[in-house]
Amino acid sequence: LSLMVQIVSTKQAVENKRPKVAIYGASGVGKTSLAKTLPHDKVLVINAEGGLMSIADADIDSTPINTFNDILALYKWLTESKDAQKYEHLIFDSLSDVAEVCLDYEKSQVNDKRQAYGNTNDKMMYIMRQFRDLPFSVAYLCKLEKNKDEVTGAMLYSPLMPGQQLPKQLPYLMDAVLALRMTAPDANGNSERYIQTQPDYQWEAKCRNAPGRELDAR
Repeated sequence: LSLMVQIVSTKQAVENKRPKVAIYGASGVGKTSLAKTLPHDKVLVINAEGGLMSIADADIDSTPINTFNDILALYKWLTESKDAQKYEHLIFDSLSDVAEVCLDYEKSQVNDKRQAYGNTNDKMMYIMRQFRDLPFSVAYLCKLEKNKDEVTGAMLYSPLMPGQQLPKQLPYLMDAVLALRMTAPDANGNSERYIQTQPDYQWEAKCRNAPGRELDAR
């Protein structure tokens, strides 16, 4: 019996790794338009939401996701096609809608709808792990979930995903979970958007910072 074990340093393991992040926020805050901050010819938007109007002027490539089989076909194409090698960045717009596509598929396959949620959780975890290991940076855009804390009465904000388990597992699969927010209007009524990288008592966020590459809280 011959055993083969690959040993690499932690520096080697991450030096060529592109980040996998989830970005969530309210409708209209500008999640989709973040795609325009990347080199347009290196970006592929995975469009499950149908909300590309905000980047229509940017001439960025996109591909529609309407069924669960579309997700599987996309992964196969990204791993096997030479045409996919021109991309460096994938943007899921949105991961919440991809999960809903998956849930709709599972509901059509089983009679027990509770089983459909469990199957969706398993499939989405598999999908996110598979895309996490691809040689692209991946940004999963997510809708905003609002829940009221029964003890404090405060509103709590987190990424919206179907079921109870998937939102809890999402942070463990990502290098960062980022909240896209707006500042309060100034005296002239102007607001600015910013990305929150660390959690507070209302907003879920996290960031695995590499030494020397720490991100500010905003």
